Amino acid sequence: MPQISQILATYASQFFWLLIVFGLIYFVIGRGILPRVDATVDARDAKIAGDLAAAAFHFSTGFVGVFNFDRHVAETRTHVVRSGIPVVRQLQRRGT
Repeated sequence: MPQISQILATYASQFFWLLIVFGLIYFVIGRGILPRVDATVDARDAKIAGDLAAAAFHFSTGFVGVFNFDRHVAETRTHVVRSGIPVVRQLQRRGT
């Protein structure tokens, strides 16, 4: 049958060019573009991890700072209350 031999010849040529085109696409995208994208993603992941670590550090130091401030305010209030009563009495004795 002549039609079958024509189909084989036509499809063999198309199959050959299909392999060439897919091979070029593979090498251009897979070997050229993909490593650049991968490097960008890795750099971005590293930056995000660094930012999260810095945020956690600042959060913990801020929490400790608030705790120290509250403790300092409580100590100051206690000191004022303890030392303020004699001062008020001394001022009352002086008549001021």
